[in-house]
Amino acid sequence: MTLLGQLPETKTKIITGKELGSAVSDMLFNIPPEDFEHFVTHLLSIIGFEAATTQYIGDKGVDVIGTLNPEGLTNITLKAQVRRVKGSIGIKEILMLRGTLAPDEHGVFIATSD
Repeated sequence: MTLLGQLPETKTKIITGKELGSAVSDMLFNIPPEDFEHFVTHLLSIIGFEAATTQYIGDKGVDVIGTLNPEGLTNITLKAQVRRVKGSIGIKEILMLRGTLAPDEHGVFIATSD
């Protein structure tokens, strides 16, 4: 008997729509907060940003800083606040993020909420 013959048969379940969204959300809530920040950094890198995760200290500050230079035209700096929450992001958090931005920087919240 080969090793392959000894493996249990696995079944793949294909999920789509809302069920897929729920599965991804569950996965994101089950990883450590620092890993979630690194995940977002990786996503920004995939779409073209040179992104780096800031030092993780749990102070609700800027978590990821990225720079995009489309076709060598200009540098666009993006500061991201990364949050794993089920509720909404309030105006206080938005204003705190805005307070960290220089005149030529852009801010974004990347969150698991609506």
